[in-house]
Amino acid sequence: MPAAAALARALIWVAPPATALVLWLAFPPVGWGAAAWVALVPLGLLLRVPGRGVSLYLSAWLGGLVFGLLAVQWLRYADDTGLTGYYGWFALALYLSLYFPCFVAAGRAAVRGLRMPTMVAVPIVWVGLEYLRGWFQTGFPWYFLGHTQYRATVLVQVADLAGTYGVSFLVALVNGCLIGLVPLPSAESRPLRRVRTVLGPPALAALALGAALAYGSVRLSAARLESGPRVALIQTNVPQTVKIDDNQTPVIHRQYLRLLDRAVAQKPDLVIWPETAYRYPLVRIAPDVRDEDLARLFAGGAEPDDVRSLAFHVRRDLARWAEHAGVPMLMGLNAEEIEPGRRRMYNAAVLITPDGDFRARYDKRVLVPWGEYLPLAGWLPWLHVFTPNASADYGLVPGSEWVRFRLGGTSFGVLICFEDTVPGAARAYMGDPPVDMLVNVSNDGWFGDSSELDAHLAISVFRAIECRRPVVRAVNTGLRASGPPRRASAVIDSNGRFVAIAGSAYSAPAAAADVVVADVPLDRRRSLYVVLGDWLGALTLAGTVAIVLFGTVRARRRAAQEITGTHHGI
Repeated sequence: MPAAAALARALIWVAPPATALVLWLAFPPVGWGAAAWVALVPLGLLLRVPGRGVSLYLSAWLGGLVFGLLAVQWLRYADDTGLTGYYGWFALALYLSLYFPCFVAAGRAAVRGLRMPTMVAVPIVWVGLEYLRGWFQTGFPWYFLGHTQYRATVLVQVADLAGTYGVSFLVALVNGCLIGLVPLPSAESRPLRRVRTVLGPPALAALALGAALAYGSVRLSAARLESGPRVALIQTNVPQTVKIDDNQTPVIHRQYLRLLDRAVAQKPDLVIWPETAYRYPLVRIAPDVRDEDLARLFAGGAEPDDVRSLAFHVRRDLARWAEHAGVPMLMGLNAEEIEPGRRRMYNAAVLITPDGDFRARYDKRVLVPWGEYLPLAGWLPWLHVFTPNASADYGLVPGSEWVRFRLGGTSFGVLICFEDTVPGAARAYMGDPPVDMLVNVSNDGWFGDSSELDAHLAISVFRAIECRRPVVRAVNTGLRASGPPRRASAVIDSNGRFVAIAGSAYSAPAAAADVVVADVPLDRRRSLYVVLGDWLGALTLAGTVAIVLFGTVRARRRAAQEITGTHHGI
């Protein structure tokens, strides 16, 4: 076997796992952001090597599976009493694995079919597939290439132009430049254009990076932030299995009240609790609901008197907590609406004033499939075995509007749980008039002491820059009572910098629970991203589709010409 062919065969099987490992290192928990600038090079070399065999795409799929298993291993903690967490882990990893061979197929159509430079093909195809993944089937907008750069404050300012996709495009562009420079004896070469091929891409990549850094420097220097409300973020540390144990509720509430006292001592204007921090739902029973209705709706469960008692006591307890705080309190909990013949459950955040007024409530709009509702539950109820929920009839109802909360002269919008990973959800609050800040309440206690907490926090940085609004996060980490606080709850300014973060200020050295108190810096700037949204993602996806279509046509024509030439030669 010739040396070139042997090299190509070895590359096919080594390159995808190499990209998987280097790419994983770029994300939390390791967080070597610099690795992202070269992570795609091994996989990208498959765009240039000759061959049409199944092994090319099989190896790419295996590399994608390696990355998926490493990246989302935190899903296995979602159910530590059974195997459903592992089912979810493998299912999501399998889904993510498909994007590696899709990248190779579309990239080869561009590079080998349309003779497109890798520096152009790689960012278009990679970012186009990121956009597809962030949108398809409600989307999984995690582990984008741009997320690896959340600490590179100057560079990531371009997110206010093109969102996270803009940062991903820059990183992929540099990878594409390097892919084109690697000598491959078995790949096609163009000797007459060698000088331009070698010098042109690095010059263009340097120009693009220089422009991004210059833009970031200008935007940072032009920022004029104003002092806003003082917030106290309560980071609880209740594991999910403990949180749902009614016997532990009194113990949890005592811990909560100690944290509340620490928060109030710092004289905040607003106290913010994590998602579903309060154990029981906020129940509203319509006036025309009779006991007979409640008996039917709760058949085999609570008695009508118990339901009405719960509705009263939850409101009374929360009103007392707000009165004790002496300032408005944003509480995360479930909300239940009961009407004749119908019960609806929401994942909610409610603003309670010290006088016991339940001022406003937001119901989560972007629900997590399998975690908060069961897709196709009406047709395939057996699918509940793949969720951490025990029954096939569970499910939350999405909210109907983006609620704007008021705190004095400041307005804010709430994003619950993974809603802050969805760019469009944050952007929805930036209409006329835009809110002054974004608040994320989350329960990451499902995932224990895993990299999910760090990855989730990193994504929030981009919502702040895209919307040019501060992001305030209150998170339940679900950690044990030993060890330092996790860096989950934070105040992030509109430039993507951490103003305050758990584990730094007001922390007890030996407690995982924490209270973060800070003045929120407000920003009045507008961004192009707010106006145009994910224009770059949509454009690159359209470009990817065009590449596949035209590349396929070109390849078929070339194959037909080769066959015709062979026949003529005969």
